[in-house]
Amino acid sequence: MLIVALTILATSSGTSPSSMPPVRAYLSALERLQSGQAPPSVERTFRAAMAVDAALLRKKGDSTLLESLSDAEYEALTKALPGIILNREEVVIAEPDPIFFQALARKYGKPADVEFFRNYLATLPNGVFKSYVEQQTDYSGCTAFGKGELVRRYAGWLAYRSSYPHAYLNQVTEQLTAIEAEVSESTCACGSRDEVLRELRQFAARFPASPVIKSVLRRIRELQKSASRIRFNCVSG
Repeated sequence: MLIVALTILATSSGTSPSSMPPVRAYLSALERLQSGQAPPSVERTFRAAMAVDAALLRKKGDSTLLESLSDAEYEALTKALPGIILNREEVVIAEPDPIFFQALARKYGKPADVEFFRNYLATLPNGVFKSYVEQQTDYSGCTAFGKGELVRRYAGWLAYRSSYPHAYLNQVTEQLTAIEAEVSESTCACGSRDEVLRELRQFAARFPASPVIKSVLRRIRELQKSASRIRFNCVSG
């Protein structure tokens, strides 16, 4: 059924053949994992899913490949890709489903896989918006300073990297970098000045060796002097 759907997509959509190998590679990796073929690897399957996402979000003219598909082709692709969240209404999304991959990790994975997807699901509970971002529109949100989520997720990913330094290396780095960007650069805070100040102080106290510690300390000083560019009770978009 999967091969039939993919054949229809490849032959009728006019998409470049080079965009299809990532889809086939992902389905092949998923099949090997679920059938117990050696060497099964949850991490390799996840990397293949990320490659599919990159291919589907590749620009094709003024839109992405995903947007350029006909309704029938899009429906066939959706059915052919278990474990990947697709959307092209209002916002274009192609992301691995954290719940799906957590189940794979628990059934077929090693401790490093199980722990990675525990952190991944905690960070991306719906597969799209981060746990420290409060969704306000289909495509944007404000940073949820003051809830401790930035600190918790950063601590979780640091602990994971310490325990499994060679596992999911690019993905762990990406998650840490994203949190560092929020605490050092975000100017749209969901809550009040006091909430932002509290979370930044907690971050600075707990992670004095963070690459962005100087920026965080500067932001704290600016908040104390009421000279911050951060917008409080911000509405994004």
